[in-house]
Amino acid sequence: MELNDSIKTIKGIGDKTASAFARLGIETVNDLLLNYPRTYVTYEDPVDISDLQAGSRQSVRAVVNSRAEVRKVHGLTIVILYAKDFSGTIKLTWFNCPFLRNFFHIGQEFVFVGNVAYKAV
Repeated sequence: MELNDSIKTIKGIGDKTASAFARLGIETVNDLLLNYPRTYVTYEDPVDISDLQAGSRQSVRAVVNSRAEVRKVHGLTIVILYAKDFSGTIKLTWFNCPFLRNFFHIGQEFVFVGNVAYKAV
């Protein structure tokens, strides 16, 4: 396979998939290799809860401290969970994920990744 070959030479790419790629301007193997994603997610090392900074995407290693609470608010299903590490406690919130109620159990340790926001209580 050469860089100037059609993407149809790649196993699994037929006429239908090739036409979808053509709409994106990808017709050769080289075009496909040079088509980078417009965004990507990086996972940094976890920080302590006390070191979290609002307005950024960070990860934290914490132990589940409460049962997952599910609420319905204005047509949204909100799941709320508290987790802690040696430096503090954090409130975690997910939207429209009611299945998480059965996923988390008290005492389990996870690395949580998301956008940090401070809310006045």
